[in-house]
Amino acid sequence: MLGVLPGVVGMLEAVETVKILLGIGEPLVGRLLQYDALSARFFEMKIDHNPDCPVCGDGKIGQVRAPEKKQVQVTQPASGGCRI
Repeated sequence: MLGVLPGVVGMLEAVETVKILLGIGEPLVGRLLQYDALSARFFEMKIDHNPDCPVCGDGKIGQVRAPEKKQVQVTQPASGGCRI
């Protein structure tokens, strides 16, 4: 039933990521892109800035932080290998 819909949405997300990382094009900042798969049409809506947002608003009560990095040690099992 879904067909290629997940691929279309994934491709759009990948393109947005590349635009933001490389600083090229016009990313969908402040806009919402809606895709109607039944009619194969795209609709774009403007999203207004919320000054009361605790993360990105004017007051910025909190901040989004990157996850903490952890050291992981990988060792080979004492038996000499994995059994499948």
